[in-house]
Amino acid sequence: MKRTIMLAGAVAGSAAALALPGCIFVDGSSSNSAYRGYGSTSSVQFNSIVASNTQSRIGEHVDVVLARFPAEHVTLVRSSVLPSGEAVSVYRVYAREKYRSTRFERYYVFQNDTLSLLTDDESEIERISMYGEDHD
Repeated sequence: MKRTIMLAGAVAGSAAALALPGCIFVDGSSSNSAYRGYGSTSSVQFNSIVASNTQSRIGEHVDVVLARFPAEHVTLVRSSVLPSGEAVSVYRVYAREKYRSTRFERYYVFQNDTLSLLTDDESEIERISMYGEDHD
């Protein structure tokens, strides 16, 4: 009886998939997905990322700063060109040690491709307007 119910459930699931072309059905929990691996790294690489952060200086070029970090840990948060023609971009560097709760997160703000702000405070980044003003 149990086998029949399981078979009927599988057939019903297949029929639902056929009835909705273009839809993707995901079964299971996100806790077991590949997303859990986002930003995860070895202890050695984690320590290297933290050490690289200490080398960053205001006024450095975007390519120099971001080259210090593995590409898979760097994300462009947003970018804009101000009415004055000045380009502003915000990058996030995020890493966490595998199997531990230790994490590293920094935001790098570049104006015209030079580092103008380095912070770990996400709320500070949210207050920065893409028009070049702070909103408190």
